[in-house]
Amino acid sequence: AILALILAITLLPPSDFFKGAFDDPNYRQQAALALCAFIALAAIALARVRGRLQHGPRRLILILMTVMILTGIAGDLMALSVVRAYQIDATVGGGVFAWCICLGASAGLLLLDARRREAALSGTIPELGKVQQ
Repeated sequence: AILALILAITLLPPSDFFKGAFDDPNYRQQAALALCAFIALAAIALARVRGRLQHGPRRLILILMTVMILTGIAGDLMALSVVRAYQIDATVGGGVFAWCICLGASAGLLLLDARRREAALSGTIPELGKVQQ
């Protein structure tokens, strides 16, 4: 949790922003993203410490993964159209496909883990992490 909060702090804009470059829209956007990330990660860390977030909200995570895949594809297609508008011959790189495959695999593992936990709680399989004798 502490590492996540430190990483959110690293998203802050350069020191020029805090010295008076408030009129730069890129720095303002970067500051807003850093603040949102810090608040969200602090809320998650606090919920975990208090025991309210044991295994995470699976549906929310799956929805966010789906949105991430769709926005990644949309962003790549928009960038590709801009590059082609400048008459530069470009193709879709492998990064977008790797991104989608990794997120899809993560979603699959999340669902598999959820089913295993539910089965362990219902008693149909031994509890996870315990050695059966």
